[in-house]
Amino acid sequence: MDGTINGFKAALSCYPDAEVAGIICGTGVTDVGDIRGRPEMAAAYEMGKSI
Repeated sequence: MDGTINGFKAALSCYPDAEVAGIICGTGVTDVGDIRGRPEMAAAYEMGKSI
């Protein structure tokens, strides 16, 4: 995930007013529906509400 996150941050640096509010990693998810019910989904929902 480190490479993906670093790439994202590098791309985001092109936008001077943008900032990362947080990062949630949902690893081990390979099939449709695998993420459903995982704590990462609740964390993402709560983070989205706070932005």
